[in-house]
Amino acid sequence: MGLLMLAPAQAQDVQIESIPDWNEMTVAELSETVSDEVASLRIFEQAPMPDSFERRRTLEIRRDEKTIHALRSVQALADRVLALPEEAPERNTLTQLMLSRGSLIEQTLTERFASLTLRLNESLNRQSELSGPALLIEESFTELIDEQRLRYLELFTEQALLLKALAIDGASLRDEVVGTLSLYGEEMMGLIYLHHNGLEMLAARQAADGTDVDLIQAARFESERLQLAVLRLRGVVTQLELLGGDTVEMRRTLIEQRGSLALALVDTDVATLLFAEATTKFKNWLASRGLSTTLSILLFVIILIVARWVARVARRLTERALKHSDQSISQLLKEMLISMAGTVVFLIGVLVALSQVGVSVAPMIAGLGVVGFIVGFALQDTLSNFASGAMILAYRPFDTGDFISAADVEGTVRNMNLVNTTIVTIDNRLLIIPNSKIWGGVILNFTGQQTRRTDVVYNVSYSEDLDHVQRVLEDLIASDERFLTTPEPIVRVKQFSDSSIDFLVRAYVKTDEFWETLWALNKAVKQRFDAEGITIPFPQRDVHLPAGPVSGEVG
Repeated sequence: MGLLMLAPAQAQDVQIESIPDWNEMTVAELSETVSDEVASLRIFEQAPMPDSFERRRTLEIRRDEKTIHALRSVQALADRVLALPEEAPERNTLTQLMLSRGSLIEQTLTERFASLTLRLNESLNRQSELSGPALLIEESFTELIDEQRLRYLELFTEQALLLKALAIDGASLRDEVVGTLSLYGEEMMGLIYLHHNGLEMLAARQAADGTDVDLIQAARFESERLQLAVLRLRGVVTQLELLGGDTVEMRRTLIEQRGSLALALVDTDVATLLFAEATTKFKNWLASRGLSTTLSILLFVIILIVARWVARVARRLTERALKHSDQSISQLLKEMLISMAGTVVFLIGVLVALSQVGVSVAPMIAGLGVVGFIVGFALQDTLSNFASGAMILAYRPFDTGDFISAADVEGTVRNMNLVNTTIVTIDNRLLIIPNSKIWGGVILNFTGQQTRRTDVVYNVSYSEDLDHVQRVLEDLIASDERFLTTPEPIVRVKQFSDSSIDFLVRAYVKTDEFWETLWALNKAVKQRFDAEGITIPFPQRDVHLPAGPVSGEVG
């Protein structure tokens, strides 16, 4: 575990370098800094190498770091000089320096890059003999060397651009740099394809074998190496574009790896190449599987059309069968059965169509159990409404068009499904009530029966002839044909109230005529009482005082 923790830290410490702020230096100060760094690098190179393999390659990495830093200092000095006016003497000095010493810089870059490539191959060969922490340390060392190679290539590019800015013939250097960058880019593209295929293979293994710690670690390793190769390939594309090199294949690889089109990577050449490849793949697909796939799609569409037609026929047949059925079935249940008949038939058609195009239906059906288990926890309230809706359909406490009182609401039932019931109130408000609220409380169905009884109380004065009042009320009921004779209407003296004698009228009417009949009876009673001189008393109270003298009165 200690080696695992130290390996990244050691590799990172080797790369740490104190970089001065070149933008704040004058040209003279920057030139002096460059001279000091070059002198320090020469002293370092003249020092003897130790015999230890590990110490020797550590010093080699340090030498490369110092070389890269020194060359970047030179490039920073060149950039500062190029920013001066054309007539500045420093520009002429820089030109002479590049003419006399430019070849030495190129030679240094070439030697260092070749040395890094050799050490990279040696490190890769060593990895086949290692395992565990030692392998991780060696892989870290390999990545460090590969990163230094890319940094040397960036210095190559800057050197070629510097010669171009100074109007010095650098065509040979430019061609050499473009060739080396292209080769490095091909290497990165190979790594991208390798790690991408490795990830796909590991994903397939994990899907077949299930979750495995080793597979997860291997996938993480492949993903890290893939992202690193993509990052380096982007750097190569940037350098090649500065030199005018061909980057079409590299940008196509980046686009494929990205999984979507990046506008910065797409130009006419890349778009043409991608279109040509897509056209070729489409033609190959048409030649190999185009006919069979087209027939499968056509068969799929035909089966869906037939299933839809059969579903409509199933709805009509179910509706006709329920209409002629002798069983007493509520309208709500009829509508539900008709809808379910069509839906079930269409779903069966969809499953048949999917099986015809090669989609395995068995795993889908098996997965319904797992999905149902998950949905059951997530939608407990909805399932409660579903169960309540099924109970309402089974016990039929009301039907479509009934006027009910339920869940503290009164209104006419417009429609119902297994989840909720839609009710229109007397003042024409539309209410959607969950079925669990309705089934969990008292349901009062005002129109559930074909007939309904009126219970009306009429008050008359104590001075009235009770027999006369009773005959008047019975005559009013008998004169209205809407009152049913069976059961026989009842007119009785109900009770003696404080200010009146109360008559109770009970008579049956058809449910749909209840309110109109009741309102007409009330109006007729008032008119007939007035004509017969029968008094409807107001609330009153008689107060009787004693006849003797009031207590305390002076005689």
